[in-house]
Amino acid sequence: AWIIGVDGNAKEVEALETEAFLIQRKTLGDAHPDVAKSAYLLAERMRRQGALTESHAVLRAVLSIQRKLLG
Repeated sequence: AWIIGVDGNAKEVEALETEAFLIQRKTLGDAHPDVAKSAYLLAERMRRQGALTESHAVLRAVLSIQRKLLG
């Protein structure tokens, strides 16, 4: 996905990252550190693209996962 992003195709990158995140989430479960990191990266991409409301919602989910993991 990173190579595609260099070429400027943000929509394709977002689709690939989202697909990878969903697979990871299904495989590892919601309360896994890697799932939280992937969700955070998706939220950051959304923020950079100006989708602040969507980014905020994903970041809230990340915070919830981190709270579960760290207590």
